[in-house]
Amino acid sequence: MAARPLSPGERRQLLAMRAEDNEHHPLDDAPPPRVVPDIWYPEWVGIRMIEAFEVLGRLDGGSGGATAWPDYLHEFDDHDDFAERRADFWDKLARRRVTAEEISRCNEAIAWPLEYLTDEADLARVVLWWAFWRAIGRDVEDSAYKRGISWSTFKRRRRAGLLLITVGLIARGVEPR
Repeated sequence: MAARPLSPGERRQLLAMRAEDNEHHPLDDAPPPRVVPDIWYPEWVGIRMIEAFEVLGRLDGGSGGATAWPDYLHEFDDHDDFAERRADFWDKLARRRVTAEEISRCNEAIAWPLEYLTDEADLARVVLWWAFWRAIGRDVEDSAYKRGISWSTFKRRRRAGLLLITVGLIARGVEPR
């Protein structure tokens, strides 16, 4: 699919987002909207990046890469509440399932920093850290300070990275999903 040029309205919207005050980012406080936009914008790119890390977390059962096997195996019939424990087990298993569509979206989003920020390693690192920390519920500001990056610098790099990914996706004609 050939990349379509940005309309003047889309160009103004992207420039306005870039010029916005770096003190606030919509994804800092509010839960992300799940309505797919008509055009890429940095916040939607961020939502997709966070979603990708959430899917990765569910792929291994949320163990962070550790083994999914318990320390020891409980036999359900060893407990008085056998039926309740069995129901809890299947509920937890169902919540962890990942669909092929989710994996596809995850693979797509995880690759964006490598595709669109190849010459901007600092921006790519910040975008990936930010999305990962948001996905696991870690305090982003505190985590940035622990990495030796001031909060204002971190936010500026995050915004710039998301904007460059957005521009790349639009230039390539990738449809938002």
